[in-house]
Amino acid sequence: DYKVTGVQTCALPILREKYGSDWDARADRALHPLIVLWGEGFSDPEGPPDNGFRWSKATGELRITNGSTRTRRIRLQLAVQTENDAHLWLSGTLLNEELRTGSQPAPIDRTLDVPPGRHVLRFRSDGRRVLAPGDFRTLIFKVSGFKLTELE
Repeated sequence: DYKVTGVQTCALPILREKYGSDWDARADRALHPLIVLWGEGFSDPEGPPDNGFRWSKATGELRITNGSTRTRRIRLQLAVQTENDAHLWLSGTLLNEELRTGSQPAPIDRTLDVPPGRHVLRFRSDGRRVLAPGDFRTLIFKVSGFKLTELE
């Protein structure tokens, strides 16, 4: 344990010299990664890992936590699909907008600034319920292609 601490202490000046003023931001990102949780309303992921999706009831929550003291810039990408022509409302401290959805995936690609703290992005749709044989969940809209990338 002492050796690890000693090595870390010795390495800090070298890392700061190598990365310059960017070192503190890099260390902060490593120590405080963004935490993303699919909350109430959303089902567990389905499909293959490289092409997965989630169903949601008429309302669902996506929670993003930034445990850092710095605002983080992210790129949020996903697509939303409903069985019929419908509206989807996204609301929260990070984003507020209304989209049209339908049988083809409607892409969402936004750059957002995430201040320190917990944030909830609420999804609400007036889409018609999808009736899938043998599936008794309330399926209103599907989210696919989810990707959250932190930008420098």
